[in-house]
Amino acid sequence: MIKSLSTISFVLLLTLGGCGDGNNPLPEETERPLTPGPVGDDPGDFEGRIIAEQPIQDATLWLDINSNYQWDSDEPRATSDPDGRYIFSSAAVAAFGSPRQYPLVAHALPGVSSIAGNPVERGFFLTAPPGSTAVTPLTTLIMAESAVLARDGTASTYGDAHDRLRVRTALSEPDLTINFQQDYIALPEGANVQSLAMAYLQALQNLLAVNFSVTSGLLTELDRQMVLASQAALLKSSKTIMEAVYPLASPSDEGADADQEDPERTTVNLTGSDPVLQLQVELDNPEVLFQVLRYTSANSSSVQVEDQLRNTTFLYPIPTSERIQPEQSSPVLGTPLAPSAFLSNTQLNSITEYHYQTDASLEELRLDGGTDLLFKPVSSSQVVTDTRFDPFSTELLRADGDWDLISRISLSEEQVPILELEEPDNGELTEINQLLTKSAVVIAFDDDLLLGTSSVSQSFGSISGSLLLAQRYQFEQFQGAQRLIQFDLETGYDRLMEFSCYSGAQLTAIYVVDSTPAVSPCISPPPEFYMVGRYYGLENGLAARCYQYPALSSGIYCEIPVADQLGRVDYTVIEKRITSGLPEEFTYSGPDQSEVIGITDYTYRPLSDAMYLDLDTEE
Repeated sequence: MIKSLSTISFVLLLTLGGCGDGNNPLPEETERPLTPGPVGDDPGDFEGRIIAEQPIQDATLWLDINSNYQWDSDEPRATSDPDGRYIFSSAAVAAFGSPRQYPLVAHALPGVSSIAGNPVERGFFLTAPPGSTAVTPLTTLIMAESAVLARDGTASTYGDAHDRLRVRTALSEPDLTINFQQDYIALPEGANVQSLAMAYLQALQNLLAVNFSVTSGLLTELDRQMVLASQAALLKSSKTIMEAVYPLASPSDEGADADQEDPERTTVNLTGSDPVLQLQVELDNPEVLFQVLRYTSANSSSVQVEDQLRNTTFLYPIPTSERIQPEQSSPVLGTPLAPSAFLSNTQLNSITEYHYQTDASLEELRLDGGTDLLFKPVSSSQVVTDTRFDPFSTELLRADGDWDLISRISLSEEQVPILELEEPDNGELTEINQLLTKSAVVIAFDDDLLLGTSSVSQSFGSISGSLLLAQRYQFEQFQGAQRLIQFDLETGYDRLMEFSCYSGAQLTAIYVVDSTPAVSPCISPPPEFYMVGRYYGLENGLAARCYQYPALSSGIYCEIPVADQLGRVDYTVIEKRITSGLPEEFTYSGPDQSEVIGITDYTYRPLSDAMYLDLDTEE
């Protein structure tokens, strides 16, 4: 885990509105590898119980031979009796060897299954790791932890996943002997574990906000993506659920020892309507942007110029004979070149990772190397974090594998959005990121949107004192929505103003100037400017952007996106085109005496894999 060295928090002011221990006494069956396989047990009858707060009757259970969370016709299955018991006879599983080598999946069926004589109204699933005989909400969490380990490529056992769950659900020092695979209703000491299991089950049922139908003893609409998304959401919400189930017995007295390791807690039985259990998740588990890698030639470099946002930059071509043709970036007309075709003799300048909340909203960004953290407006009353790379104002730092800056978004106890910055590696930062980490940040919405870092404390909704960095945004109404028309980036020593120009609904050009123009460049282009860019539609539905820096370099730079089979940006190629014309004086039509100087590679993951689920423990 990354250990935080410094933390800076700032409030958004909206004025408009592993810890596994090989010596632990773990149950034998938790030591199975994450990849099911033969373990040498003799085939025989295999039985256990399906449990919620009480046994579940008439639930459907099967051995998930191929670990896809779906019942396949060749997989043995059973139905639970009034005591929640199921049994797989030796004859039923003889063809598969020991049933202990496979995960279990159960469906509780609305209108069919019952708990303590009460019909199940909202269907749900439960899972359990290989070898477990009890199938409960807590064994479901062990399976969720194992999915995290498998996602990260860690060589692990289900025992490791069990240990991770012990740590994740601990409110103080974790008890690495507690058994979350136990039949807790059969044990006198199982009451607390039973309360925890019920809270997770109620949260799971709230997540699965689907009117399930039943076909052939199965939840018809439940698919693998629902299982993965809801399991990840349960892990993501573990701390909140734990603190609700086991609250402090009484409020801490003023002056009480804040570092008390084992505060006295009581147990609370929550109901399904409790707000803390009203979780939301995108059940279709959509793929979201997870990682962006930026490359330039191994020989390229830049020097930060004192008291200027722009740099002295040396961009050399990447040795390659490959070129992007318009049709190559189309998922219909051709197969895109793999980014690896361009990556010989390059340097990795930056890595950006995007991590998400359960509802697919962005939770945090992690930056390594040369990319600028900016606060991107969605409208004149909402702003999100994002990154930005300008080859002549973003320093060409190298990514070293350690996070240099982490930006998180959370809510305070007063439900005020808070941005938190960490510098885990205490590494080299770009100029803009240095300014962001130096002091407090205030974001205010007024006639304009203003973000700034200031060296003095701020009053609500206003900026005073010495600004180190300011980002200002202006919007206009168009077809009932707001769109950005101006973005200013200002420090105490420099200023860049970016104007966005439209033709109807289409963004067609941008102008960047370093002094306030008499009229918008979109109306009357200025005689001098820092940068001018034009957008050109491609056959893949994306747009190429070509731009020029008259005072800084010769030639025109074109950033050409290549689409994947889903029409998303797979990667972009930055080409330097040897021409004397301005972007508005030529039409983009593919390579023309061009040199490849940069590559940006985009990676997408399912939402369940893009939630930050690592254990926040200190090294």
